[in-house]
Amino acid sequence: MVSNPRNEPTNLSKEWRTPRRRRRKVKEKAEEAKEVAKGMKDAARRVEKQW
Repeated sequence: MVSNPRNEPTNLSKEWRTPRRRRRKVKEKAEEAKEVAKGMKDAARRVEKQW
């Protein structure tokens, strides 16, 4: 672990600093990625059915 006497919980403070808006954007991006993954799975299934 890297010792930093000024602020020990670095990642915690970083998360506190994150605004709500950015968090929501990240959530939206995650949901989009999930949908894309689902679409790819469906496409793969369709390709399997064609064979």
